[in-house]
Amino acid sequence: MSGLIPPIEGPRLGPFPGSLDDIEFLEHLNPDGDITNFEDPIRKLHSRIFRVCIGGNHYALEVVSEQKNPQLTCSNPFKFNFLTIDELRSWVSGGDMMPDKILQYSLDPFYAECRAFGLLVEKRVDHKLAVRCHGYTFLPENIEQKIEKKFGFNDWGRQPKNERRQLLRAIVKDYIGSKSFHGRIRLSAIKLKLEELNSLGIFNMNIQETSYRDGRLFDFSVSITTPHPWLCPDLRSNEHIFRNCSDDQRALDKMADNIRREKIEKLKELGDARWSGVLRPCSHVEGYGGTSQRCRKLG
Repeated sequence: MSGLIPPIEGPRLGPFPGSLDDIEFLEHLNPDGDITNFEDPIRKLHSRIFRVCIGGNHYALEVVSEQKNPQLTCSNPFKFNFLTIDELRSWVSGGDMMPDKILQYSLDPFYAECRAFGLLVEKRVDHKLAVRCHGYTFLPENIEQKIEKKFGFNDWGRQPKNERRQLLRAIVKDYIGSKSFHGRIRLSAIKLKLEELNSLGIFNMNIQETSYRDGRLFDFSVSITTPHPWLCPDLRSNEHIFRNCSDDQRALDKMADNIRREKIEKLKELGDARWSGVLRPCSHVEGYGGTSQRCRKLG
């Protein structure tokens, strides 16, 4: 197994320290056994999550492929796709002048996860601000065959021109059995964790209920971790950079407001007069504080 990745400036993630020799695939965690039915419109394009047993311990194994840009035309946008460098260049202003490795290691969803979790692990806060991460791994062909045999998945979408078969890439994380968005964790606590995450220079960019497991952020496949081309003032305007930096907090505000509305509707259906007391700003939902849109100053 290789060392820390990706090999560019910035945070890096280490390899999973265990052996995959005895890996057992227990369950496909995407609903209905099909990635195209996953509620998250971003993650359904490029990852499948499995509950696995390795060395007697249960983990969540997220098998990540390069994401297909939803705005690009393709015959089947829900298949896994190994993108070319030219396709990645269309994602960022000035991409035509950017070195290949910077594009790949900054925009590829697998490396986006590695960079975000790499920083969280380095700061020893992955278990506090997100789900605990145990490292990355590459799946050899015999394990890929195990997946196909048990679940029937073989649509990984490798580029036909590749001379060498590309190994599937995966991130090993704690398995969280609860499917609840926040469980017993208050929204105010989730907000504080998100603010701390942003202050570290990690911007999730996909804050919604399906990105959480029991109050913990699980998915970082489209995240931005400094340093990053999208946060470079030479390539993008300050307005666009600030919009990216504040996206997480705006999305959480919207999510809190939706929860408030759903609570009102449920109380109305039950004929509960308490619903009128919920007609307050979303800052009062379960102790949820007001928005603090902050953009980390980038050097």
